[in-house]
Amino acid sequence: MIGQYKRPTNKDPKKQEERKGRLVVPNVLKGDNSKGGRNMKGSADLVVHTERSRSRSRLRSTGNRSKGKKDKKQPSVGLFVTKELNVAIETTKATVERIAKEYKAANRKYRDTEFDLEYDTERCLNGYKGNVEVVAKDIHRVTEIFDKPVFFPEGGAASSTAIRQGGLGDCYFLSALATVSGLPGLIEKICVARSEEVGIYGFIFYQDQGWVGVIVDDLLFTNIPKYEYLDQATKQIYHEDKDRFEEIARKGGRLLTYAKAGTSDETWVSLIEKAYAKLYGCFAHINSGGQTREAIEDLTGGVAINLNSRDILDVDRFWQDELCKVNKDRFGHAYAVLRAVEVMGKRFVVVRNPWGLGEWTGPWSDGSKEWTAEWLKCLPQLNHVFGNDGQFVMEYKDFLRYFTDIDRVRLFDDSWTVASCWLEVPVLPIPSAPSYGILSFQITIPKKANTILVLSQLNNRSFESIKKKIHPSFAFSVVKLGESIPLATGAQARPFWDRSGTLELELEAGDYVVYVQLDHTRPDHEGGWHTISRILTSKVQAISLSQNWDGVGETDYLVKSLEDVIREDLEETKSAESDEETDTDSDGASDSESDKVSSGAEDESTDGSAASELKPVDKDSGGKKEPTGDVVGEVTLAVPDGDENKSESDDDVDNEWRRILEDDGLRATLGLKVYTQTKVPARVTGRIKSADGKWEW
Repeated sequence: MIGQYKRPTNKDPKKQEERKGRLVVPNVLKGDNSKGGRNMKGSADLVVHTERSRSRSRLRSTGNRSKGKKDKKQPSVGLFVTKELNVAIETTKATVERIAKEYKAANRKYRDTEFDLEYDTERCLNGYKGNVEVVAKDIHRVTEIFDKPVFFPEGGAASSTAIRQGGLGDCYFLSALATVSGLPGLIEKICVARSEEVGIYGFIFYQDQGWVGVIVDDLLFTNIPKYEYLDQATKQIYHEDKDRFEEIARKGGRLLTYAKAGTSDETWVSLIEKAYAKLYGCFAHINSGGQTREAIEDLTGGVAINLNSRDILDVDRFWQDELCKVNKDRFGHAYAVLRAVEVMGKRFVVVRNPWGLGEWTGPWSDGSKEWTAEWLKCLPQLNHVFGNDGQFVMEYKDFLRYFTDIDRVRLFDDSWTVASCWLEVPVLPIPSAPSYGILSFQITIPKKANTILVLSQLNNRSFESIKKKIHPSFAFSVVKLGESIPLATGAQARPFWDRSGTLELELEAGDYVVYVQLDHTRPDHEGGWHTISRILTSKVQAISLSQNWDGVGETDYLVKSLEDVIREDLEETKSAESDEETDTDSDGASDSESDKVSSGAEDESTDGSAASELKPVDKDSGGKKEPTGDVVGEVTLAVPDGDENKSESDDDVDNEWRRILEDDGLRATLGLKVYTQTKVPARVTGRIKSADGKWEW
């Protein structure tokens, strides 16, 4: 019967206190150590379940959960170890220590002049054309808000149970923060240095260029105005006692305008949110929503992969290969898979809402009719207890039915390396056919290895105030160099909107080509352009059957297939090899004659140097004035004369920065990242096909 089962009371007050606020941390299984899966060794997965698309009525509000049994020791995965990681950590630590020492000696608290909430409020809040709707009423230091502030809880570690969203639309980031805080010690690695006395904190985040450090002070936006700004009626509520008002209304976490750590005195949530805002330029840039999986990438350097539950081919294989190896995560209003357990022939998924504010109320929910006396005995196997805590049990089939999107973020240990190449790619005018043949990458894998390929747009959050005029879409195929059959194909999970597409595979040592299919749409063209492109392609394909079709002005709408591009590439390669052989033969035949000519020239030289070497002309000589230069080999490089007029007018310079600021929509920057489980990274080279049909490296 519903509601008949009551949670047993812990009679020991000390144990009751110990149970408060604990985070249930699932096991992180490391690759081949677990039977039946194909997880890569040296990595772990944070699984994000998003877009709860059906049966919202089955969720109810709840409170806090206790932790059950102790979990097994976690493997040493976490922040992606790259050459930039140690540099970012050490540089940030050194800077924090230096500034803390300097300010302490001067008897001052640290104030970040690069991101000053008090004296540069508008830029920090809105940047360029931003608009944060929930605006603070005042600004306080952490020590003014809390009587006894602590960065992390005393004697403990960061926990997702502490996270509460404020007035920003950054729940995607806070969900990512909740995910990362579930892996013990990981948040502590992101905050690399701090001086709470001086009010300075150093964090690291992962970006396209690698790990970067961000330093902030402890000034935070607050939502209660100063006493002087109150109307008379409000002052009377506090008996016109300013001290009473300050003590009651302007103290504690509830005073904070944006993210906070619940009702506790913890400050890590608010300060890391501020650092994230500084990373991207202003609070407006993190206020506009986003993908939790991408925020987890920012926090860990991991790689996100999205899967729609409708696309799962074999649910048994997904159970074994994915859910049975899960750790934790969240998204949007995300739900974390804590563990997957098979009990008495039934498959269950234990899920937790990171906010602790919603629970499943369908079959196998807390206290539902399915929990007979026999099944109640199985609760320890699920490591679950009933309670108002946001943690609940679902049968596997219901889980797949009610959760549509699954985001898995793979974390790396130091056995992985990464190489990347970025290119600015010309964008074809709309409408045009999506096709291969414009962009490709050649990669060299040093040895047989687990490999993850990520084709990505630039992370534009720090300049997203510049409205994009195009939304690229891309897919990509991997082909062994010299072969014609693709090994695998990857793509964005959501064309035109996702930042990247990911592909996992195992590659033998050798050379490969990654061919990219490009398409795009423009948000300023309402709806139809993407569809029109395909209609035009269909029509041109049809009329091309005509015997007298000349293709003038119409061939741009024909899709060039991957097979066509590979075939052309192979033909070009064979032709180039043939030309090289011909050149070699010609060079060999003329060697002796060339030697004679060179020898004769050297004999005629008066100073013993090669007669063909070019030298700069003396500017003071009576001869014709030539550009001064530096000799490199046999080529003279002209050095601009300082007296000469600039080639660009002031108007040209002015137009250039305006072009960059406004985004002309004529190009898109794409990059291929190649992660390999090797000590030596892969080698990546990009190439673009020019208008004359030749590849440009």
